[in-house]
Amino acid sequence: MAKDMVVPLPLQAIAILREQQKINGHTEYVFFSETAKKHQIISENTANKRLKDLGYQNIHCAHGFRATAKTLLQEQLKYPLVLVEMALGHTTKDPNGSAYGRFEYIDNRSDMLKCCLSFKISGSTLIHLSVGMSW
Repeated sequence: MAKDMVVPLPLQAIAILREQQKINGHTEYVFFSETAKKHQIISENTANKRLKDLGYQNIHCAHGFRATAKTLLQEQLKYPLVLVEMALGHTTKDPNGSAYGRFEYIDNRSDMLKCCLSFKISGSTLIHLSVGMSW
């Protein structure tokens, strides 16, 4: 059974979504597609095509952002596995974990996402940006 995912979005992400809403706010989905045959959302291929158009062919793919986020949050920023997995929408592998663990760690996940927004990757170096600095 699918479960709704609560995502504590930082203000920067909300601002981006509000801009996107100006483009397709008349639809149910953020990434709406008129030509999609299923669910009316863009496909992973569409996202990958845009990345290719931006010069990221053979460098990055749409699904790769999830792996990048997991690596950044766990290895570089030292966040606990449970918070990172929840941020990625993964469910616990423990057969009893879902039944008994009804936690969502909203405050912790919110702080984690805010912290993540204050970092930028330059080459293989993680650089801390001060609040208000542009990317």
